[in-house]
Amino acid sequence: MRFYPDIRNLRSTLTYRYHILAWTIFITYEVTLKAAITGSFHHPVDYFLHYCLYILLFYGHTHLILFKTLKEGDKKYYLLIQYIILEVILFFIFSFLISKYMHIAGIQAAAPRPFTGTFTYFMLYRFLYICGLSTAYWLAISIIRKERRLITLRNAYIITAKEREALRADLMQAEIAFIKSQINPHLLFNTLNFIYNEVRKVDQKAADHILSLAELMQYAMADNGHQNTVLLKDELAHIRNYISLQKLRHPCNLIFKTYVADAGEGQRIIPFVLMTIVENVFQHAELFDPKAIARITISYRNKLLWIQTKNKIRPDDRPGHSLGLDNLSKRMGQAYPGAYELIKTRTQNTYKLKLTVHLNQKK
Repeated sequence: MRFYPDIRNLRSTLTYRYHILAWTIFITYEVTLKAAITGSFHHPVDYFLHYCLYILLFYGHTHLILFKTLKEGDKKYYLLIQYIILEVILFFIFSFLISKYMHIAGIQAAAPRPFTGTFTYFMLYRFLYICGLSTAYWLAISIIRKERRLITLRNAYIITAKEREALRADLMQAEIAFIKSQINPHLLFNTLNFIYNEVRKVDQKAADHILSLAELMQYAMADNGHQNTVLLKDELAHIRNYISLQKLRHPCNLIFKTYVADAGEGQRIIPFVLMTIVENVFQHAELFDPKAIARITISYRNKLLWIQTKNKIRPDDRPGHSLGLDNLSKRMGQAYPGAYELIKTRTQNTYKLKLTVHLNQKK
């Protein structure tokens, strides 16, 4: 059961009340003024019938004639003239019938007797008077509607401008980030190559780690062709280099497995999809608890690629810092719309993630 009012019904109710109040004031004013001038009131039936006719004329002229024939962008003046002529005829017919009935019933009427010049002039005056009020009402409503449309358009423009400014700010931040990341690759790789050649003379294992670092940075800085995609085998090699370097810095309890046949290694994927998920494990997982081993599994079969991770959450980790995964979702939505599924499950101590991608449905 609803205990709160419907806003639209409330507005309609208030509108009806305003109309009733306005007509009450108008009728009271006219009746009182005429009684003050003539010194007497007419029969209530006379007031009731004539003011019912005036009210019908008022709203009919507004909604059935003006709004129908003077639509914005489609004004039909020839129909307006025809409708007004018909409106005059109908008004005089009903006015005649009301006056005829009043005189036959012996009720004192405000209008003159039918078939007289005074009757014609009186009814023509009332017709023009009521239609004038109706036209003023129509103009007021039209102006209010235009103002509302302008306000709506203005608000939409403001929202669009704000979104444009936000996009410009994002592009500026991306440009700044891009500039900051522009390390001269030739200088870097030549330096790493020199260090590798020097270190391998005394420690081949350390030299291999330097080579892994060089390959890691070369992959990150590579200009990917093929519509910004990389080979799946290159992405996997990048992940292996990254994990080996991480384990070199801090030995950790992590099991990394791949189930990708040779045919699948030739498959292409947008870069850093799998890498983002792997980095997320190293950033947020508890990797030094021997009782809680983190697992990363990657599998590819029949154009279906999936990566699944499971790890214990680091005690000092703060939930909600998932910018990398949010950006990943946006990239997947653009590159594989409707062809991927990202499921994240977080409990008190455990975090699970599974990404499934149909690689043959890339946009």
